[in-house]
Amino acid sequence: MAAIRAAEIMTEKVITVSKDTDIQTIASLMVKHNIKRIPVTEDHKIVGIVSRADIVKTLVL
Repeated sequence: MAAIRAAEIMTEKVITVSKDTDIQTIASLMVKHNIKRIPVTEDHKIVGIVSRADIVKTLVL
């Protein structure tokens, strides 16, 4: 099997949010774009990630 590089499979137009983005907006973005994780950025650097599981946990607790 030939080696596959990240550039060949990566998403180029990444949807990100800031630390101040509310959970409802993040959930809406996930549904609208059919994605399971959204990077959280600050000063153009990734500082975290929010997953669907994270959102479900906030609803259950």
